[in-house]
Amino acid sequence: MRRTLLSLLAATAGVRRISNQQLSPLRALGVRITPELIEKEKWNAFWDAPLNVPGVEGINPGTPRKPEEIRRGVSKFAVKTCAVKTDGARLEASFDGFELGIFAGRLQFTVYRGSNLIRMEAIARTEESSVAYKYDAGLKGFPLGRVSWLDTSRAWQKYEFGGSPNENPVPMRARNRVGIIEAGSGSLAFFPPPHKFFFAREIEMNLGFVYYRKDNASSFSAGVRQAEQMDEGSIDLWPSWLPAFRALGVNIAMMSDFHGDGHAKDPGPLRLAEQKVYFDGCRRHSDKEFLIMPGEEPDAHFGGHYTTVFPKPVYWTHVRGKDQPLVEQHPPYGKVYHTGSEADELEGGRFEADIEWTFPLEFLELVWGDGKKTERQVMSAKDQAPLGRNRFAIPFDKTGRKWVRFAVWDSAGNGAFSQPVHF
Repeated sequence: MRRTLLSLLAATAGVRRISNQQLSPLRALGVRITPELIEKEKWNAFWDAPLNVPGVEGINPGTPRKPEEIRRGVSKFAVKTCAVKTDGARLEASFDGFELGIFAGRLQFTVYRGSNLIRMEAIARTEESSVAYKYDAGLKGFPLGRVSWLDTSRAWQKYEFGGSPNENPVPMRARNRVGIIEAGSGSLAFFPPPHKFFFAREIEMNLGFVYYRKDNASSFSAGVRQAEQMDEGSIDLWPSWLPAFRALGVNIAMMSDFHGDGHAKDPGPLRLAEQKVYFDGCRRHSDKEFLIMPGEEPDAHFGGHYTTVFPKPVYWTHVRGKDQPLVEQHPPYGKVYHTGSEADELEGGRFEADIEWTFPLEFLELVWGDGKKTERQVMSAKDQAPLGRNRFAIPFDKTGRKWVRFAVWDSAGNGAFSQPVHF
């Protein structure tokens, strides 16, 4: 029986806005903020989430976003003509009469000489301005067979459509974003176009960029998708990187969280509760073979982003109220640190480091600068045996210094060092 495959596309559109993160340095440089400048620079926005209604206050001008900004559409076809042409070593077949929500144009398929690669793309435009969009694309009408994919831990997975039809597309968190359709005597791999498909984001999660859907008792559809939701809302969810790291033999993974999604400026009630969930999650997904170390990427007191890592869970805030102590006992979190300045974070007159090593150590090194010259202090560590660990407490006078960096080197030429700490 001959089957006809139909194109299946969907688009969701929102409004693109510039971010205050872009505008602040421009204003500091004395650049005049004009509509023309905003029109040009808003397309470079990293901190913009057009589908997040009403949005986070202070991130983008022109918010809160309104629900009516979000428009969704599915593809419609009123094909009257088909144009076929060759372009070098490729052949293009275009079909007019294509509509997708606020977009209109043509659907084009391209095949390449000497290759079994097929490219499906919608070439369309809209007359509306400031449009940010995401899309899903695929084919429907495949006879029931099997879909296979390599998951993020490099294990083969499959689905043979034994269940009831799916109401919505089922995302596959596939390694390299590749799904494979096996039907009849052949197979078809499908994947999104590299580089052009992915929007800027600060998340490591594989969002399931390929999908399948059982449409009825005899056929299914498959294609590529751009997810809207990034947070599953459960502490028990395994993030996609976790089985991948375990399968690769990684023993320790250091996190650097709480950069944008935590309440960094909260004095305690929200932030400390979030820290507890964070610590509990790291503990829950760690075992005797795999350790998740909770770290943080603050943007608090040193004029930029940096990473803090503690040898155990430490509760602390980035703000310190008037007459509030640096350290307090806080039920139910125990000892809590409140930091309101660089001095609070650098409390004490030593630079302390917990070091664990394999090969015998050679030397420890402090490097610092005052903005004009750079100096260093080298301390021998040849008295340390291999396979050891120690806490080194190094006296350091911060007077007149603007930054300091610590390093340790072993006899095999391996080094470990901190980022510069700015005073």
